Amino acid sequence: EDNNNLAKSLTEDYDVICMYDGSVNDGFEVITDAMTFLYHKHKFDWGSLINEAADEGFSPDRSVGLHVHVSRTDMETKDIARIVEFVYHNYDSLMVFGNRSCTDFCEKPCLQSTPEDWVSTARDHYCAINTKPSKDIEFRFANSTDNVHHLYAVLEFCDAITEVCKGIDRQISWNDIYEFSKKNENHESLCNEIDSLGFCEVKDPACH
Repeated sequence: EDNNNLAKSLTEDYDVICMYDGSVNDGFEVITDAMTFLYHKHKFDWGSLINEAADEGFSPDRSVGLHVHVSRTDMETKDIARIVEFVYHNYDSLMVFGNRSCTDFCEKPCLQSTPEDWVSTARDHYCAINTKPSKDIEFRFANSTDNVHHLYAVLEFCDAITEVCKGIDRQISWNDIYEFSKKNENHESLCNEIDSLGFCEVKDPACH
């Protein structure tokens, strides 16, 4: 009954759909309508939604993921391949950033012969970066959270890496993401978390 009451309230108050999910124990999945990154940051009231759920006794589950879908519009296969490559080489630190302890539903992707193959091998619902959807890519590395600043950091990361990877012809690193985000006033939560976690190498002049 508590689940039904909260789900009904959230659906009425926010642009979300609440659905049953077999992987969620004593809870439900909250799905937003499609919206831009800036709408997430400045229009959608994530703070109020999280507080409303907390007031009803709901809290994050360490085994439940926060999944972010990003449109493939303006992205080429080689751009997506660079994202898969980043997740492969930075998988452990990405799990730390995402507060993810259970990796059953966000496995490390494989890198095979060509960038096109990298994208194909990540076509898996259980991969940390899922390229199977035809119109978007799905980031699955993050754990559910009741910290709105961490939620923003995850959204900012997804925005940053998709922009950094467009047209680039080399492997990217946390340094590239940090450098890009330091120039973006909407990525302050991500920069703060990268600083606190020490992911940005000191040798890069852009990271200080």
